[in-house]
This record gives sequence, C-alpha cells and structure tokens, in this order.
Amino acid sequence: MLRIVFLCSGGGGNLRFIAEAIRLGLIVDAEICGVITDRECPAVLFARQNNIPVSECDFSEKDQPSVMTRLLDLDPGIIVSNVHKILSSVVVNTFRGKLINLHYSLLPAFGGVIGAKALSQALDYGVQLVGTTVHLVDDIVDSGSPLVQAAIPVIGGDEMPALMDIVFRVGCISLLTGMQLIRTDSRTELKALRSLIEVSGHLVLFNPPVASFPEFQCESFWQLLK
Repeated sequence: MLRIVFLCSGGGGNLRFIAEAIRLGLIVDAEICGVITDRECPAVLFARQNNIPVSECDFSEKDQPSVMTRLLDLDPGIIVSNVHKILSSVVVNTFRGKLINLHYSLLPAFGGVIGAKALSQALDYGVQLVGTTVHLVDDIVDSGSPLVQAAIPVIGGDEMPALMDIVFRVGCISLLTGMQLIRTDSRTELKALRSLIEVSGHLVLFNPPVASFPEFQCESFWQLLK
C-alpha cells in the first residue's frame, strides 16, 4: 500500500484530485494517510469530511520537530509538499526522494513564488508557453530534479482565470504521473519519451508521457474538485 501525505496551506485542489483518483481506481493500492497543515484552511475541511487524519504543525520551529514527528508517525511513501512554508533541511534530508512539489511554471523559470503567482508573472513577461513542473524537493526552493514537466501554449485571448484552470488540471495530471514514477522507479526509462494530450482545448506536451484516463476529458470530473 502506497501511503501518501499532503502538506497543505490552501484550497487542497491537488489533495482532492488525488483522493478522487484513488477512489476511481486511477491509482491502485494507495491511500492518503494524513494531511499536515500550517493553518486552518479548506484542505483541512476536506480531510475531515473524508476521514483523513489532520495535524496542524508549527513550521516556524527550528528544524521543524513537530512536522518531523508527525511524518515519522505516518511513515509515508510519498509526501506532496503544497505547504506555503520552506521545509527545513532536516525534513528534506530525512525524506529525500519521497518529497515532491508541484510548481505552476516550467522551472527554473518563475521559481520561488507560490501558486498562481508564477503563472501571472509568466503572462506579464509575455511568454508563449506556460506550464507545470513536478519535482523532487531539495534544500534550495524549486531547485530539485524535475520528474514531470508540461508545456501549455498561450493562445490569443487566453485570460488568467481560464488559463489557470487549465494549468491546475495539467498540474494534477503531472502530479499523478510523478507519484507513479517514484513508486515504480521508472524515471530513467521514460525520460526520453513524451505525450501530447488535449486539455480544455489546449494541446499540452508532457515529458515524460502521462496516462490519459477518460475522466480527464470529462468536465464533471474537474467540477468535483472545486
């Protein structure tokens, strides 16, 4: 059984996606065994409603001992770091190779900012391609080795809210794939491969390739996550 822990600070959209993917059997033999937050947030409400253990920890502590203790208790195979705090080197080194992060840009471009700010900065800069990166967490923010990257063309007339929705969906698909790569240790074998998938009218290039489940083309599936 793959034990997954989420570190959260916000809406919990990726948490909802992975929970739904597990429920639908898109991820087999897996469970979300815990959610750790630095504050009361919508992710906490979702976890409580779905009987997922929740802990609020003080990430400002030196070396983050309360976070460490809780993670060691949960014994995760994968930790998704969506928390709006920098993880201590003690936490990173203890769980190195199990800690992953989703960033809404093609890193290293527009690194070091949180959530939709990366997309906003990219659009202000005038890029022709935006994207997502799922990467291993390292000691330096947004510098870890990429697992999955996806490039999304900016089409004339694209505005921030609609494009952010596409980026969110692409990020979720990338996150699922990143988890599978760690689980199967197949990063090297798939590194030279890629796939093209249409997401909300945008043809998205993923590297390495991702699975395209029918649910991903169903609007009702994504509406469940809001």
